[in-house]
Amino acid sequence: MLTILNDYLLTRSTQVIDWQRELTCRPALGPENGWQGEEDKAAWISEELKKIGLQEIIQLPCKDDRVVCGFRPNICTKIP
Repeated sequence: MLTILNDYLLTRSTQVIDWQRELTCRPALGPENGWQGEEDKAAWISEELKKIGLQEIIQLPCKDDRVVCGFRPNICTKIP
């Protein structure tokens, strides 16, 4: 499985670099660090996963009243 994933990423090096740039510019720090959590970054990641054909994306929010959205996001997907 990892070989398939690595091969996929190697053929899309420009996209991987673009993803890294996008991930880096989106802060994902919790309220203990003065930020509002990871909601924006998790939503972006979920959309990118859908764009590359990974449709079974499972949202696993963890309640946290310290952030505006009320939860800390966790996402999971299955690679076919």
